[in-house]
Amino acid sequence: MRIGELANIQSGYQFRGKVKPDAGGNVALLQIKDIEGRRRITPETIDRIDFEKSHEQYLVSVGDVLFLSRGHKQFALAIESELHDTIASGYFYILRLGTDGILPGFLAWYINQSPFQAQLAQLSQGSHMPFVSKTEFQDLSVPIPPLGLQEKIVALSRLSEQEQFILTELATKRAALIQALTLAAAADATQAPMTGNR
Repeated sequence: MRIGELANIQSGYQFRGKVKPDAGGNVALLQIKDIEGRRRITPETIDRIDFEKSHEQYLVSVGDVLFLSRGHKQFALAIESELHDTIASGYFYILRLGTDGILPGFLAWYINQSPFQAQLAQLSQGSHMPFVSKTEFQDLSVPIPPLGLQEKIVALSRLSEQEQFILTELATKRAALIQALTLAAAADATQAPMTGNR
């Protein structure tokens, strides 16, 4: 089924010039910097800004799917925690699902898979800052398995991500430990008195 049939696609707000953070601002602005490596939002890094225009259409809510339409790594993530008075920047498309037949987590998962990513690569325009137009993006298709299977796929995907994260953390800590031990051994050997025949 076409993405345009599954969801209403709203572009985030395109700012002109640099955005100035304002701790007393009336809205929070979700930007690329607020997405960590595992495609998770880091709420503590989101800046507030003073936004004088009507902002309701740019608000991000639980159940939405955000698609990063610009850049060399285009991906999607489902909004699973409430983000109060938070709007998305123009780098994102906000997908508001219009059917109960597909889970936000499944849609985000499928967009991030290699078959869909290959289609995005063909549609990307520009070299410095590649982007996918909303018109072409909405015409891409997504398979819709039964909801029960969607739930299992999303759960399995999350377990796989957690496993990879844990393995990466263990590898990093193991490398740090080995480095510390070898440096200590080298230092001890250097400080040891040298003996030899005269």
